[in-house]
Amino acid sequence: MKVGADIQNACTKCGTVAHVIVAIVEGKIAKVECKECGSVHRNRTTAAKSKKKATTRRAAAPQVIGPAVEPDLSLPIRRYQTSDTYAVGERIDHTHFGMGVIERIMGPSKVQVYFSDGQKTLLQGRST
Repeated sequence: MKVGADIQNACTKCGTVAHVIVAIVEGKIAKVECKECGSVHRNRTTAAKSKKKATTRRAAAPQVIGPAVEPDLSLPIRRYQTSDTYAVGERIDHTHFGMGVIERIMGPSKVQVYFSDGQKTLLQGRST
């Protein structure tokens, strides 16, 4: 990896995953810039973060580089609600996990979502 190279990393501002490396410190990616909104933030896939998570959980989850699908940038980011239904590529804002991209519909009541800290299975289409 080198400065200027493309990388997939969830944007903290708009949820897009397309980024460019802007800073490398001691051989590790330190800062990235979102290609969509221009936001510059720290790299979300650093080894330091992985070590911290490994000590707070029983087993570290497998590292996911980016969503399996491209986010649909033509659609607005929606606030996640279990009562709503979603489509592949939609971007959501979850109160706990943050920005995510719907990767797969797992049936009428479940979706697989990519978040910067891994994939999660969430409910959809539930009546309140």
